[in-house]
Amino acid sequence: VGLLTHIGIEGKLLDQRYMSPRADQSYDSSFGQCVRWDEDVVVLGRGARWGESSFGWMVRLDASGRKVWETTDDLTSSAGDALQMPDGSLLMLTSRPTNRLVIVNNKGALLFQSPLPSEPRLLNPTVSSSIVTFMTVNIDNGQKTLWRFDAEHREMTHAEISEKNGIASISSAYELSDHSVILFGSTDAYKGVAHGAS
Repeated sequence: VGLLTHIGIEGKLLDQRYMSPRADQSYDSSFGQCVRWDEDVVVLGRGARWGESSFGWMVRLDASGRKVWETTDDLTSSAGDALQMPDGSLLMLTSRPTNRLVIVNNKGALLFQSPLPSEPRLLNPTVSSSIVTFMTVNIDNGQKTLWRFDAEHREMTHAEISEKNGIASISSAYELSDHSVILFGSTDAYKGVAHGAS
C-alpha cells in the first residue's frame, strides 16, 4: 500500500495516510517519487495484484494532501522521472511499457509522446528552462547519450558521453545555468563517487 507522509517545516510528523490504486486495497502498491506541480504535488508509483501485470500509478494531491485525481493508465503514468514545464504541463520519462518521453496536461491527459532508444534519466535543471535535457543508457553496452529537446519537443542535440569521465553508474544528474552537466555516481558497482561535466 502506498504511504504518504507529511512533515512540517520543523521536521515534525504532521500526518500519514495510506493509499491504494483505484481505492482498492487488494493491490500491492508503492510510491517512488513526488514532484511539485504548480501549487500541488504529483506522486508517481506502481500497483500490482497477484496474477496480473503491474501498472503505473500517478496521483495528483493538493497542498493539504487531498487527492485531486489519479490515473493508472500505463501510457501516461509509468514514469521514472518527471518535471513541470514552463507552460504548466508535466514532462515524464518512462521505461515501461517502452522507453518514451511523455507530456500530459494538468488533468493527466496525454499531449505528446516520443519513443526513446534506451532507458532515460532526467537531468534536473537548477534554473527554470524550456529546454529539457536527459540521458539515455544502453543496457546492452552501457553507452550513455545526452539529449536536449526544445519547448516544441523537438530534438536539438544529442551526444555520447565519454567513458573517460570515470563514471560507471550514474545515480543523479543536474544541469546548471550555463548548460554544463554535473553527474553523480559510482566508479564501479561497489564503491567510489565521481563527478563530471560536459
